[in-house]
Amino acid sequence: MSEICIIGCRALEKELRSAMEACGCKNEIIWTDPGLHNVKSKYKDVLQNILDDLPSDCRTALLVNGFCGNSIQGIVNSHATLIIPRVDDCISLLFGGYRNKKPYMDSYFLTESWMNGKQTIFQEYKWACEKYGTARARRIFEKMFRNYRRIAILDTGCYDTASAAEYARDFSEMFSLKQEIVPAGIRYLKDILTGPWDDLKFLIVQPHHMITEADLMDLY
Repeated sequence: MSEICIIGCRALEKELRSAMEACGCKNEIIWTDPGLHNVKSKYKDVLQNILDDLPSDCRTALLVNGFCGNSIQGIVNSHATLIIPRVDDCISLLFGGYRNKKPYMDSYFLTESWMNGKQTIFQEYKWACEKYGTARARRIFEKMFRNYRRIAILDTGCYDTASAAEYARDFSEMFSLKQEIVPAGIRYLKDILTGPWDDLKFLIVQPHHMITEADLMDLY
């Protein structure tokens, strides 16, 4: 096992693998399921178990993820130094920071890796139709999307955005959301893989430290 351990969310799988290839990084990845972010307590428990089970020769753990609604608050770090990007979620990572995402806050974001997940919004809509009927499901989702203006497909350079747009087209039209291809990238992912890890862009959690609310105040 390498002295550096990587913990990655499958919502970033294509982008993280591309960043690792570009950096010549061959470390194994401990994956987490993006569906866990919908239930903060479950994600926290899974991440805590991963940290507790890190091999003894791991000196640095890279969490390729964001603060995820502060769901990492209360986690007690293990023996390894934990490096976390100072962003609110995975989408901000692909924008290169939360500040770059701000102009698009009226958007519902998509990437190919997210669409390949087990709990996408499209699958939730299909489930709602089966449970409640199409008319009621549509009313529910119209309320959910009333504050969104568009579906933003992030062009990270790691997949065919045209295929992603086709996949989401029916849903966009149904809820009167325009589609837009938005430039994004993997620069931040490369930075966490290679370092150096400065305090402006990364939360550096020392061994055996509990992550507090104060630790999560500053976003990049």
